[in-house]
Amino acid sequence: EVIGVIAWQDTLRSDAQQAIAMLKELGVTSVMLTGDNPRSAEAMANRIGLDYKASLLPADKVHYVEKLSQQHTVAMVGDGINDAPAMKASSIGIAM
Repeated sequence: EVIGVIAWQDTLRSDAQQAIAMLKELGVTSVMLTGDNPRSAEAMANRIGLDYKASLLPADKVHYVEKLSQQHTVAMVGDGINDAPAMKASSIGIAM
């Protein structure tokens, strides 16, 4: 017997899709690096046209930033202390 169900969904800012489109027009490639589960990450990334890597630990994010930095200038936007190492590994670190 099911007693109850609780569901939630991440929401995007209303201007997120437009912001990513504008970055693409400028030649900026965006990739979402997240510790979130793959299904949630895929749903969000697909809505705004982003590549993504999910289920990442902070060290995994550092690895991807370092790999991208070998051929590109990388800006890392982070929203928590767990993103600090990847921001430090990037050319430009942006804390939110």
